[in-house]
Amino acid sequence: MDSKRVKTGGSNVPWEEVPASIRLWKRLKDAGISSLADLATRTERELLSMPGIGKRSVEEAKQILLAHGLVFQREQPHAKWSDEELNTMAALRQAGLSYGEIGKRYATSRQNVARLLAKRKQSQ
Repeated sequence: MDSKRVKTGGSNVPWEEVPASIRLWKRLKDAGISSLADLATRTERELLSMPGIGKRSVEEAKQILLAHGLVFQREQPHAKWSDEELNTMAALRQAGLSYGEIGKRYATSRQNVARLLAKRKQSQ
């Protein structure tokens, strides 16, 4: 794979087209993270433990992942879901992703995603 390209989903996006600060991508490259898909396998806590990456960088990375239909790995797959995570799941579902695709991104079953989103809709 060309080192200047980022693999996301089924498409390749040139590094230059990913709206990220040079500082963030340099830190990620130093940490051995070479693609958005690779970044999505990490937790926010893992990123925060890397030299030179703080809360702003993690927030920037989170927004970039979300823009490409990806999310960070969850700390504990069976922990209580935050409102932000549920909102992101709902946004991904509205964008056309299946329950199964969302479940893979959050390390949970498609049935659980469907149940969580149905419960969220009822409570609104």
